[in-house]
Amino acid sequence: MNKKRMMNRGKKFVAVALAFAMMVPVVFGQTVLTKADETGTVPAKSNLLALKTSAPSVSMERGDVFTLSLMPTKAFTVPDGVGLTGKLNFQSPEKDPDTGKPIDLNANFRIVKVSAPEGWATGYRGDEGVIAISNSGAQDVATSKAIADIQVEVLKTTNDVDVTLESIALGAQVTTGSGTSDASEKNSYITATVTNTNKGKHEVQLSVPETVKVNVSSQYDSDNVYIPVTIEKNTGFNAIAVTFTYESQKLNYVGYKLSPRALTYLNYKTEDNSKAGLVSICFVGNDDTKFTGDFLTLEFQPRTTSVGTTQITPAIKELRDVSGVADLKSSLTKDKISVQFVEGKKLGDVNQDGSINLLDATYVLQAYNGVRKLTETQEKLADVNGDKKVNLVDVLKIMKYCNGEIKSFN
Repeated sequence: MNKKRMMNRGKKFVAVALAFAMMVPVVFGQTVLTKADETGTVPAKSNLLALKTSAPSVSMERGDVFTLSLMPTKAFTVPDGVGLTGKLNFQSPEKDPDTGKPIDLNANFRIVKVSAPEGWATGYRGDEGVIAISNSGAQDVATSKAIADIQVEVLKTTNDVDVTLESIALGAQVTTGSGTSDASEKNSYITATVTNTNKGKHEVQLSVPETVKVNVSSQYDSDNVYIPVTIEKNTGFNAIAVTFTYESQKLNYVGYKLSPRALTYLNYKTEDNSKAGLVSICFVGNDDTKFTGDFLTLEFQPRTTSVGTTQITPAIKELRDVSGVADLKSSLTKDKISVQFVEGKKLGDVNQDGSINLLDATYVLQAYNGVRKLTETQEKLADVNGDKKVNLVDVLKIMKYCNGEIKSFN
């Protein structure tokens, strides 16, 4: 690196350091725009600069980064080593109902980077919102290019924010047909209102089935009822409480199983009031989770062997995220789940065609003679006398049932 470039870089570093040192009493001595600075200068809107974003709205979800551009509103020249200093201030457009003053949102944001075109040096104090930009040699500023881009990290999801770059100190000269004049500003400010693209869209939606069918039988074990719950939409949550109400005369709550992803992000607590037919499950995580897909599966056992229906009513009782977003809403794809009890497996119906006849007796006889291989389920259906064996006794009982000699295998 040649000596001249090293000297220029050294000048830039010194200029930024001096800019920070000079701006500290201004920035930290004045945080409200209605106050004059220590020189008695009353704050005024800048005639040279504007604060802009890349679009009317940007994503301001927790963890996002958006850019504020410092744009010239007219052409001017910044003399050698003069530069610009200022402090970003974030406030809610809404007023505090108790004080009537704007709500401070500075804790929601921090500066993570300040960049500028070649010929400028930058510095910042991220958590304090302080920026400093200095130039090496006189710099001509055109309206087509930003003096600086300020990258801001969102620490807490925010829907709307008024951003002010205040306590601006800027050395500038403006050249017109009549000559060059000093246009420097002290204690000026610029503002911009930024809206979150997701405003009004913060939602967690759970999907449940509309209908679940389950086989019941007076002669054979009925199937259990499984209710899958998935997360259809999720802009982020760290706590959710869900309930499931059911008819305890027809269903017995067995338990639930969480998906692997839910186990990764959430802790849980269950309260089951079987007499009242209510299951309540609370989930809490250390941070927001935005996963979608499989969430949990509930399991119930039928308490009836009769064909019919019952209902399970899901509800979301509480929903929160780390940022405390006011417009976060919850929804369910269905407000009721219909459980339909249908006739299931019957002892003696070995071929499972829905009726018990001589064909079933033939299946058992063939199995006894080693001509037919029965499945595990078919073996259970063939063992009508319950002795854990498939033999001629079962064949005879099925034939008696077909001939009307017996009404059941009990």
